[in-house]
Amino acid sequence: MANKYREIELIQADVERSKGRPVDESQDFKMAEELMYGKAATALENIDDKVGEITKIMRENDITEQDITDYLYALHAPERNALLLEREGVDNGSGISDQDAQEIIDEVAQSGKLEAYDQVAEKIQAIAQDTRDTMRKLGLETDARIDSFEAMFKNYVPLAGIAIDESGQNVGTYPDGGVGFHVSGSRIKKAEGRKTPAINLFAQTVHMNAATHVRGQKNEVMRALYNLIKENPNKEVWNVFDPEKKGEKRSIGNLDVVGVRVDGKQMAIQFADPSHAASLRDMGVQKTNTFLKLLRGLSGWLRRSYTTLRPEFAINNFVRDAGSAVFNAAAEAEIEGGMLNGQSVIKDMMKMVPSSLSAFRQGCGRKGLRPYDQEILRGVQGRRRKNWMGIHQVHPADSGGDRKRYL
Repeated sequence: MANKYREIELIQADVERSKGRPVDESQDFKMAEELMYGKAATALENIDDKVGEITKIMRENDITEQDITDYLYALHAPERNALLLEREGVDNGSGISDQDAQEIIDEVAQSGKLEAYDQVAEKIQAIAQDTRDTMRKLGLETDARIDSFEAMFKNYVPLAGIAIDESGQNVGTYPDGGVGFHVSGSRIKKAEGRKTPAINLFAQTVHMNAATHVRGQKNEVMRALYNLIKENPNKEVWNVFDPEKKGEKRSIGNLDVVGVRVDGKQMAIQFADPSHAASLRDMGVQKTNTFLKLLRGLSGWLRRSYTTLRPEFAINNFVRDAGSAVFNAAAEAEIEGGMLNGQSVIKDMMKMVPSSLSAFRQGCGRKGLRPYDQEILRGVQGRRRKNWMGIHQVHPADSGGDRKRYL
């Protein structure tokens, strides 16, 4: 019901009125903000297409996520080990030895699938290259820094981020590149030694690419605002400064400051009104008027009255969703090359209905169904999990004891 960037857009409008003409496109914050969402969405759609091409090759050649992770790891490990040994004196800084890496490569060569592995590796490396190109193009990093990084590694893949030994869990959906438009810090980190191997390098590479595209588009918006302020300075309203300049006391972390990357260098924008910086940092509205609070409460009650407050809501949805799931799964199982082709998922799904109904009944009380009951999920959790890249894992209970992965 409100444009949280309206105050900044009104300042831009004041600048345009004082000049008697629209600002240049490179200074048009309003237009850049409006275009950002479409540009970011297009970038993510392109990533989806690339992931689809890669997973198709993997399915056709029975290559699992772990298989390609091991191969990518083996290609990159020797060069990373050499760098860290020379620079830090760390042995096997990648997490595996050169000998282990060579054994993995030899095993792939003997499998008869080397060509398919190389095709997948080449496409994943192309995504990693696109990440660096995007950093360069959208001003997140300097040309010199990207050039130095590319000269350092030939088969680079990220060995940090979502490794189990570092985070304890896998990631979920597409990353958003950070909260708000505040852009600070370099995303190219110094390579450091690892004691354990990283996991899911395919997902990490795509994750980094998606985050970079979104972050880069946000930076384009902030770059337009930076140009607008630089060409129209007014200390009573706003100003730009270099937070890394010697003697500069203002910090990128101040509440009235937001960051922006300009040709790879960290710059900052300071507002006389800290609320402008807060809106760009996406820190939220501090106060909500009474009318909006009333509407929010009414809207929430209406939503619940048609959903969780109606006992029959869960019953109707259970029957509808179960029928739709069986129909869609049956159709997918008959499609040649489909994700469920040849899988006996219909029988498994039907077997799970009684246990789900049992948990469903336990969630019922005298006052109707509880809005959310963990018991309903008990029969599902642990059997099938799906990460953000669309890669499934079937546990032993689903496959007669043989643990297998399919895409």
